[in-house]
Amino acid sequence: MIAAMPDIQQVMTEAQEKLGSDRMMLHAWPEVFSSTAGPRMGIAGQVLTTFQVMAFEDVYEGKGLMWCAGLWKDWDPNSEKSWQ
Repeated sequence: MIAAMPDIQQVMTEAQEKLGSDRMMLHAWPEVFSSTAGPRMGIAGQVLTTFQVMAFEDVYEGKGLMWCAGLWKDWDPNSEKSWQ
């Protein structure tokens, strides 16, 4: 079963509010997790599962945030593109 992607505009609006900027660059990549819980890392099935990660970079401040499966995480845009 493939989960539906969220409304990208809603996620982008939330990222703008969290970063305090509307000058953002969007990065996205698939991330493989070792559980069906994905980034939530709870009790779930033991199978490799791919989730879509979206990262938002404030192009002037160099700050960033990542979003995956409804969770937010700080992100350094100069680092490797990985949730883990």
